Amino acid sequence: MDVKGPEGEDLSIDIGWFGSDEPRSVVLHSTGLHGVEGFAGSAIQLQFLEDPVPMPPGSAIVLTHILNPYGMAWLRRVNENNIDLNRNFLSDDSYSGAPSEYARLNRFLNPSSPPAMDLFALRALLLLARYGMEPLKQSILEGQYDFPKGLFFGGKRLQQPLKRYHVLIEQLITNVNKVIAIDVHTGIGPYGQDSLLVNRPEYERLRTL
Repeated sequence: MDVKGPEGEDLSIDIGWFGSDEPRSVVLHSTGLHGVEGFAGSAIQLQFLEDPVPMPPGSAIVLTHILNPYGMAWLRRVNENNIDLNRNFLSDDSYSGAPSEYARLNRFLNPSSPPAMDLFALRALLLLARYGMEPLKQSILEGQYDFPKGLFFGGKRLQQPLKRYHVLIEQLITNVNKVIAIDVHTGIGPYGQDSLLVNRPEYERLRTL
């Protein structure tokens, strides 16, 4: 990558390819899209390397280690541009807009001054009473493209790590018939347990693959 780590070290995305050179079925396993969450994904991939699973003929597994190397090196969720890469994948290049509730909450969520005695807890309770927990949570977490210094900012263009990842994937799996993509995150679900976040019909279908 063009950016450097805290000690001026080079940063990279590392790829491990296991199985057929020309697979028809591929499992893509990626980690560190939210940089600081990459440590858990790294541990999973290291465990796989210690005891690799034999690949059936015509199949492969591709380990992508740290899609946001800057965020992992600097212990940040976002990249060097304050961009949440998990909200940076847009197929139509429509990098604009924000939920209406987010726009109303921007000054509260992203204050321009350091923390102060500003009755934060009371203001938060008033906002919850006015809008409700679920609408607030949805409007904040789904991402926004109008406030570059704000939370969950998705950027104005596709970022360098994802550009290079796209190029790699297009080169390596052009003739693949079936792809299962697993992107590892932390912070959701029971502590210390894996949770597969897919819609119920997809979950049942994936069990048979």
